Amino acid sequence: MSILGNDAGSFIKWRPLTIEHLVSNYRLTDINLLVYLAGWLFLVTISLYLSATISIQDYLNVSLDRSGIIDLVVFNPTLILGILLFYWFGFEWGFIPVYLSAFAVASLSGIPVLLSSLIGLSFVLGIGFYAMAYQSLRIDYNLRNLKSFTFFIVVTFLASFASSMGAFIWGFFHQLSVNEILTIWKSWWTGIFFQTVIFCGAALFLLTPYVEKWKTK
Repeated sequence: MSILGNDAGSFIKWRPLTIEHLVSNYRLTDINLLVYLAGWLFLVTISLYLSATISIQDYLNVSLDRSGIIDLVVFNPTLILGILLFYWFGFEWGFIPVYLSAFAVASLSGIPVLLSSLIGLSFVLGIGFYAMAYQSLRIDYNLRNLKSFTFFIVVTFLASFASSMGAFIWGFFHQLSVNEILTIWKSWWTGIFFQTVIFCGAALFLLTPYVEKWKTK
């Protein structure tokens, strides 16, 4: 039975293409496996580069007039990439680049390793909400019907809250006031929510059938 289940053009249940599945069905020297792994490593590298670029461009300086973390979260290409990788390939494909990039951004801004790890894990927690929701319920994820779209919105809302917990660690480390921390937190979760709905939602709607057909091949 195909790991993709139903026809890719109609109902598409989330069923990850796990690394374990690839390793079990292909030899390490097989070109199909190598293409997947090489492509994934390339995307991870791009994610880390984008995170470093954000830091170098001084997006992370916190001031009374402007909080750089707001800019990071309102448009976070690594998070967008990680969520799409999660939907199309599986949890491990998505959470690793998201965690590494968040950890790198926090570390480059001077936050200690332990706290940087917690900030990275807050993003992973958000992706974990997606995994639990789509693993538990048989819901179409290509957003081609009202039920699928509504479920996506609700899960994204909850996942955004989960991912925003790192904002408190960020604020406490920089010794910001309560109002400043709340401002960062609100910008963090709303930024995650809207960029996921707009960018990931559009990509899932337009590209999911083609990605699933490619995976079938």
